[in-house]
Amino acid sequence: MDRHETLARVGDMRQLAGIDLVEAIDGPGRGVRQARVWTGGGLDFVVHVDRGFDLGPAALHGTNLTWHSPMGLVHPYAFQDSAAGWGWRFPGGLLTTCGPDNVGPASGGRPAHGRWSNTPARLVAAETLWRDGRYVLELVGEVRGAELFGDDLVLTRTIRTEYGATTLTINDRVENRGHRESPLLLLYHCNFGYPLLDEGDMLFVKSRVTPRDAEAARGLPACRTIASPQAGYKEQVFHHDVETDEAGLATVGLVNPRRNLAAYLRYEKASLPHLTEWRQLGEGEYVLGLEPGTCFVLGFEEEDRLGRVRRVRPGETVQTELEIGFLATPAAIREVLGAP
Repeated sequence: MDRHETLARVGDMRQLAGIDLVEAIDGPGRGVRQARVWTGGGLDFVVHVDRGFDLGPAALHGTNLTWHSPMGLVHPYAFQDSAAGWGWRFPGGLLTTCGPDNVGPASGGRPAHGRWSNTPARLVAAETLWRDGRYVLELVGEVRGAELFGDDLVLTRTIRTEYGATTLTINDRVENRGHRESPLLLLYHCNFGYPLLDEGDMLFVKSRVTPRDAEAARGLPACRTIASPQAGYKEQVFHHDVETDEAGLATVGLVNPRRNLAAYLRYEKASLPHLTEWRQLGEGEYVLGLEPGTCFVLGFEEEDRLGRVRRVRPGETVQTELEIGFLATPAAIREVLGAP
């Protein structure tokens, strides 16, 4: 239906789709501002405004899609003096942004996976509006990673979806507002969990795969299939060199054939040349991370040694766009991912 026909049937578009701004009121996440988004197409997700404008829980037609850590939502100001800050504060969820100063283990005095996810954003906009005949839901946030006598990188993130959609796009613009050249590492840590993630799931991606270490090498033959939870499982990490289509876009998908349910990521490989696959299939730690980035997850010093740390000049901007989508029919899965 067009705009007129739709509006003739509702008193307010919130009957169908919308954004609610809320705040956590209890536990270690108390005070975290959130935006709850529902598209009317079955996709519901949460934006953690005070955690780097990252994405938290997400569901499709009521089915959970993401992994939730046992720590749950933690305010970024909690445990600031902890050497294990990442382990204390990582909530899981649909997206955790790693960077801009580090990706991977603590390195060169830089905290594990960097500071952005533990930095509150400034909420620039939360809008619902008709645009070119579509009802658009749009959130804009700004995360500033500034340090006295140090770097000053500003991430402006736009999260966009629309009425009836089962996809969202994340458009990021990183600007160096400082007066010196600054290093930049950026990785999108997308965390999928049960019941989307389950025994028999298949990873669909055309790529050349390299195991990170000996533990991953042992699991290389099964790196595209998911097993049931295993006691004592040790994480395995794989580096993918992904093939692209004619437009330069890379696509990676996770398919649950028993539920006819799938998730996919699509992005321009030129801006996000590396894909990390993080497998933690342990009991209670049952999660698959699909992580496109400007680098892998070896830590600043090793990534720098290997030439994967980008330098951003004063006034320079870097832009990336990531599409995250969910599919709930065999036909849609075949069309997008080519899966049987």
